[in-house]
Amino acid sequence: MGRFASKEETVIVAWSGVTGKPAWITGATTVGQNLITLANPGAITFIRLNANNSVSALSAADFKTALSIGGSMEWPGAGIPLSTGASPWGTSYTTTGSGTVIALAASPTLTGKITITSGVNDWGMLMNSPNSLGQSYGLGINAGTNTTDHALEISGAAGGDYLRLRGDGWLSLGHRTPTAPLHLSYTGTHKFRITHTAVSSFAVKSASDGTSWYMGGEHDRKLALGRNDIEDIVILPTTGNVTIRGGLHVGGESDPGDNNILVDGYIRSYVTPYASQTTGWNISQIGAGDFRYLYADELHAKAFIADLEQALAGGQIICKSVAPLAAVFTIPAAEAAATLVVESFKGFDTFKVFVDGDMIRLRQFDRTGTSLSITNTWGTVTWVSTDEINKTQTYTFTRSAAPNAGAGSGTIGIGVLALDYGTTGNGFLESNAIDGAMAANSPYHQTVTWTGHPNSGLVVKSRLGNLEGLAGYDIVPADPGYGLYSQNVYLSGKIVATSGYIGGVTGWAITAGSLIAGSGATRIELDTTTGIHMGATAFASAPFRVTPAGAMTATSGMIGGWSINSAYLAKDTGANITSAGMAPDDYPIFIGATYANRATAPFRVTPNGVATLTGLFIYGYTGVSNVVVHSHDAETSSNSVTYVKVKTITLGSYVVGDRTLRIKFDLQSNDGNQVRGIIYRNGGSVGAERTTTSLTYVTYSEDITDWSAGDLIELYIKSDVGGVSRADVQNLRVCGSHTILTNEITGTNS
Repeated sequence: MGRFASKEETVIVAWSGVTGKPAWITGATTVGQNLITLANPGAITFIRLNANNSVSALSAADFKTALSIGGSMEWPGAGIPLSTGASPWGTSYTTTGSGTVIALAASPTLTGKITITSGVNDWGMLMNSPNSLGQSYGLGINAGTNTTDHALEISGAAGGDYLRLRGDGWLSLGHRTPTAPLHLSYTGTHKFRITHTAVSSFAVKSASDGTSWYMGGEHDRKLALGRNDIEDIVILPTTGNVTIRGGLHVGGESDPGDNNILVDGYIRSYVTPYASQTTGWNISQIGAGDFRYLYADELHAKAFIADLEQALAGGQIICKSVAPLAAVFTIPAAEAAATLVVESFKGFDTFKVFVDGDMIRLRQFDRTGTSLSITNTWGTVTWVSTDEINKTQTYTFTRSAAPNAGAGSGTIGIGVLALDYGTTGNGFLESNAIDGAMAANSPYHQTVTWTGHPNSGLVVKSRLGNLEGLAGYDIVPADPGYGLYSQNVYLSGKIVATSGYIGGVTGWAITAGSLIAGSGATRIELDTTTGIHMGATAFASAPFRVTPAGAMTATSGMIGGWSINSAYLAKDTGANITSAGMAPDDYPIFIGATYANRATAPFRVTPNGVATLTGLFIYGYTGVSNVVVHSHDAETSSNSVTYVKVKTITLGSYVVGDRTLRIKFDLQSNDGNQVRGIIYRNGGSVGAERTTTSLTYVTYSEDITDWSAGDLIELYIKSDVGGVSRADVQNLRVCGSHTILTNEITGTNS
């Protein structure tokens, strides 16, 4: 029989029904050799000696369960001795799920792989090294040093997450192939994270697209960035405060110097959204500061402007000056005077709050029913004295004459504000939320000026908001709603309007796709669909209209002095000689008469083609030729040794301008000495000089351009010798061709 022991019980095995015998009875055996062969495993009975000294009989299955092999087991004593007689195995062994003990040699060599499958929430393989001091290794792996050799690789079930240790010591997490000694690759937020006591001690995060990064330090320690072991930038724990050793340049790279800050832009508050002169604070790049509250021990300013406001019940007025009453004011009668005492400006005790002659308004309030009633007392002031101890100023208040004195009466208490409206031509700004019964005309902001007296001479220059209180004012329509009214508007951008008016409610109306003014006979409309038309509401019946394609219809008008109407097209100057026209009904063409005199026009044509001409000139010149059209043939002579004019032809009034004429003349010498001749026009030479010694006439011909009516054709001659030698000329002629008129009445004989 054999014996197996655990901490709690001992099992005695009876070897009945066993073929063969235990190998260790006869001595050593080979590792892995079958020790027992069971002929009938179900017949095997095991005896268990329990810890309480009782005895139990176990089947083979119960015996396996009692042993509880599947996690680990202990062998009592020094352990199971090695088959080689070397040092024994340890006393703790991991088993397979079936309870088989895996026993390896002290330094085993494996040529294949070991596949280990763990249970749920259990170790696939656990190796423990001794806890004592000294070098001990739970796991040692050797691999080649090539970049393709891997000492360790771990992947998830899907094969997508990796830990790979390359043979040369490079490690990659989340990536198959490391590109650096430590390669981290992950598509989530945390790229690298170190934790301590379940809190991130150091982490590197980025957006999923890799566009932004965050680096954090230990959760309860500061994070420092620096160089050469010197902390340049430190983020302190808990508070998150940042300390900078040198200077800071926001928006640039230039060195601001230690302990300085340069900003390439503005600095403004963020927690309170900034709105100019309303909320938050701002310092602009050009040095303009806007703060809600500013305290300074000392203030130096080249210019100081105090914005003094009057806040009323539901309204606000910003005027030239304002001061609260420092004493009860008794309102005097119209044109009477009273003493007015007001508080000095805080911090400016001797500075006069009002200027002598300024118009002052004192207001009384009465809220009854559903509205707030305000009565005014108007008057001018003159400074009397300043009390620097009590910080008050005394003025003489002279109330205005009726009807501008106001309806105020009785007294006005301490603290009520006195408003300074300045002098004529000045103005004020007002924001109002209580205008009209139940504030029907408000809210709005407006700019108002006054002339003469502010009680009766107010002029609204602009109003933004509810315009009901301006209904019918100037160009404001009866029911304006909310919007902007202003006497002038200057815009450098664009206006987008789907409706409205230009030039008042009786001016141009703006609609979607059209601009319209007038109606009926005064209608003018520009429409993106039909085109442009005038003189009728409907496009088709308008006396003047132009389609988008450019087709124009006009029943009358004038173009370049020509009058257009349904009866005629004429240029009527009032004088017959400069008038002409076309009247299709009786004279489709008439020239030389006004429209009224067209029946007697010197040239007129009737609809049936009958033409009337009181004078007829037909210009038939067709060009140069040798046909004589005009001549000056008489012989003449000269013995002058300088050119002298001997013949002249003056062209008639019917010669059309810029004609080309062929001009001829005959020249001879009386004794054989050389003589000369040349053609002039209006006293200037235009022809070629001709010379001859012939004792008989020689004819010279030349085509000369640019002749017009009234031009002079002049022949000049001279003799080179003079005396008895002379030049003779004859036959000065103009040559050309004329069109032959064909007789209307022709026929043939038979």
